[in-house]
Amino acid sequence: MSFLFQLVSTITALAALAVLVAISSASSSSSSGNKQLSEEECSKLGFNKAELWCDKCSELAKFELEELKAPCLTCCREDDKSARKVGNGLDV
Repeated sequence: MSFLFQLVSTITALAALAVLVAISSASSSSSSGNKQLSEEECSKLGFNKAELWCDKCSELAKFELEELKAPCLTCCREDDKSARKVGNGLDV
């Protein structure tokens, strides 16, 4: 059981490292201005460009995820409250 736990821990650590490397390369490639990444690039970073509003990127600090803010801002949509209305006119 100990071996299995170590294996899962190692895989989890490697996956986290891969995400951080991808985020780092995306933020360094976009550091010259506010270049928007493609939907595919954002997906590789774990962001859903179609559903990510820029105002949500600033909330990452609440969860001690400040390092995700720069790549988040390259994958988000500008906040347009009118575009966020659903069926009965409620904000989402």
